[in-house]
Amino acid sequence: MDDIGFDHLASARWVIGNTFTFVPVRSLDAIRHCRINDSKWDAAFVGGGVGSQAYVFTRETADPANSFHARMFALRLGVTEDPATGSAAAAFAGWAAQELSLGDGEHRLVIEQGYEMGRPSQMELLLTIQGGKLASASVGGPAVVVTEGTIEA
Repeated sequence: MDDIGFDHLASARWVIGNTFTFVPVRSLDAIRHCRINDSKWDAAFVGGGVGSQAYVFTRETADPANSFHARMFALRLGVTEDPATGSAAAAFAGWAAQELSLGDGEHRLVIEQGYEMGRPSQMELLLTIQGGKLASASVGGPAVVVTEGTIEA
């Protein structure tokens, strides 16, 4: 439990269609040791609903050019772990605007994810702060096609 939280940061739940519980941890070592405990999952997300997802993150990164390292678990959605979660990054924009004391202007945060599952990804989160509040956010980054298909009627 000593690994959860750092600086002034504590776990927080954010909803933007999907429900994410953001869990700050102190280090890459701590995030690499995260494991799902199925028997305790539902109790940890009381009130979060079936779609609750855990987004565990740290400021310590594998690549020093990046801002955060993250892992996303959505056990009840059938996703043990996701290599890149754009919707979580979008929700993270609200969290970052509130918790990181960002000044007015544009801010770029790069979130690395998927490293522990052998599918490293980088998501670029662009935030615009105006009057001390989040005015806009966008999520982007490189992508690789992993499958293609055709649906015929």
